[in-house]
Amino acid sequence: MIYRVRHETLYLYSEPVATSHNEVHLMPRELPRQSLAKLELRCDPTPETVAWHRDYFGNDVVFIAVIEPHERLVIRTESRVELRAPAPIDAERSPAWEDVAARVRRDRDPAWLEAFEMVFPSTYVPVSEALAAYARPSFAVGRPLAAGAMIARPKGRARANWPGGTGKRV
Repeated sequence: MIYRVRHETLYLYSEPVATSHNEVHLMPRELPRQSLAKLELRCDPTPETVAWHRDYFGNDVVFIAVIEPHERLVIRTESRVELRAPAPIDAERSPAWEDVAARVRRDRDPAWLEAFEMVFPSTYVPVSEALAAYARPSFAVGRPLAAGAMIARPKGRARANWPGGTGKRV
């Protein structure tokens, strides 16, 4: 499936500004099932400086600096993104959840470090005994991780009212 994504940010100033420095985070990431077929970035007025870099999470970021008086700044991106269907998952052939948990705590290569970032509580999903109790029946000793996750997930388009859920429609 191919998506065309357009975005426009418009800054209107009450009086002319001499300079404007911005970081633009509007470029779709390259991922195993997602590729960027086209990307256009346009700014008006034209920036004096345009510098691309990749942030900690692998996202492309563009620094732009407009060094001329202006009363408005327009930043536009247009991209064409190709998404590929995921390969079917054989949930029963995934590693046991205990093995994955141990590797997340132990391994320090980039893929496991990225997974490690997800083990901490957040504003949206606090650690709680109620959430652990909800998940426990799905993750018996030795159960493959993907199989347990498929059992534990809410069915259909239900409200996320399980322990720690947001109550929002998912």
